[in-house]
Amino acid sequence: MPKYAVPVFVRLVDSQSPMHNNKQNKVPLRKEGIDLRKIREGDGGKQDQMFWVPPNGDRYVPFNESDLESISNGKARL
Repeated sequence: MPKYAVPVFVRLVDSQSPMHNNKQNKVPLRKEGIDLRKIREGDGGKQDQMFWVPPNGDRYVPFNESDLESISNGKARL
């Protein structure tokens, strides 16, 4: 797979939240995004795990608050 096609963020969902038609309800996931505080407090899945490929990385590693801060501050570029 080419590098531009590899997802930067991966969220392992503990349990799916199906809608009335048994499709995945993506609205809470989209609202929470990659903000770990919103994930812990939100409806998408409080036990979900986030992983990412850091800049110049070659594998997925756990995504934490300091990584989110470095992205927000412009220290890490996606």
